[in-house]
Amino acid sequence: VVRSTPQGFELTIATNTGQRKIQSRELVISVPPFQLKDIEFKIDAKGKASLRQITDMPFAQNTKLYLFFVFFFWNELGFSGAGWSDKGFLFFDSSQGQASKAGTLLVYYGQGVNGARSKSWLLQNALAELEVIFPGIRGGYRGHRMFQFSHSYSVQGQVGYPHKRFLNLAKDLPFHLIGEALSVESPGYMNGAIETGFRVAEQILSQVSRTSINSCARAVANL
Repeated sequence: VVRSTPQGFELTIATNTGQRKIQSRELVISVPPFQLKDIEFKIDAKGKASLRQITDMPFAQNTKLYLFFVFFFWNELGFSGAGWSDKGFLFFDSSQGQASKAGTLLVYYGQGVNGARSKSWLLQNALAELEVIFPGIRGGYRGHRMFQFSHSYSVQGQVGYPHKRFLNLAKDLPFHLIGEALSVESPGYMNGAIETGFRVAEQILSQVSRTSINSCARAVANL
């Protein structure tokens, strides 16, 4: 439970031994957006309205499809291996395939495609579309792994939910959200999560007086 207080926030967290309450001046939450529904918020009216709009967004089912190839076809053609499609998927070079000569592409399927198609169709469609972009890649296909999720946290417009609307609503919340979903430059990527962490840290520090920072430093030193 997250509750607004005159001093900031009060968090009630369930533990193995009961409940624990934490008082906080600032609050930073890092969870996939759809998991905000699992937290009970008792916050100010303006923030509550924006939060309701976020949790009511139509999060779609998505598929992560790892495609394994005998080598990095995309690098041979001078490309990074990352791309976006107007047919409901995006793809990028996965680090799983970078330790050897073999290459791996991770394909994300999202809203409007995933739930209406069979697993076989998703695989064959991805291979056919990639063949158009990287001629010859289909002949180097050597296997795949597929994972399907009930909610999408990929924030590209055609894969998950409207990214710009989500970012604008998040600005109205009385607390801070961080994670790749909040990234402006790199949504869906690890560096996007780091970007948002630095951004929120700078925002909080800009609001904290030097006296408060020094007091916190002395408190930590005395632990």
